[in-house]
Amino acid sequence: LLQAKPLMKATKKALRAALAQECGQGVGTEHVAVSLSEGSLIVDANIWPPPSISCAFVKDRLKSSSSLLDTIQTWVSEVPNLDKVFTGPVRVSKSSVSVSIIRSDEAVEDISHEA
Repeated sequence: LLQAKPLMKATKKALRAALAQECGQGVGTEHVAVSLSEGSLIVDANIWPPPSISCAFVKDRLKSSSSLLDTIQTWVSEVPNLDKVFTGPVRVSKSSVSVSIIRSDEAVEDISHEA
């Protein structure tokens, strides 16, 4: 995937959309940055909530979400031509997603989703 730039861009876009959706109203894709690592796809995301939303709110939403991994899997599975680089269905595990919630006036909140 890291060698196929159009697919990587589309996958990152899907990941940003999935995370923004799970963060809830007020957090959009423009508030989410995603990087991917080689091997089994490892997602490292940073979320910068808008001033009207606290980091604690976003952290609580993501930590308590029972649908985060399914939402990510659904969004990524819809990326066109992803089957050209992956064999088999897309599967997302809690160990493959790391999220940091960042605001300059608040402490950084690192979370790993625990299902």
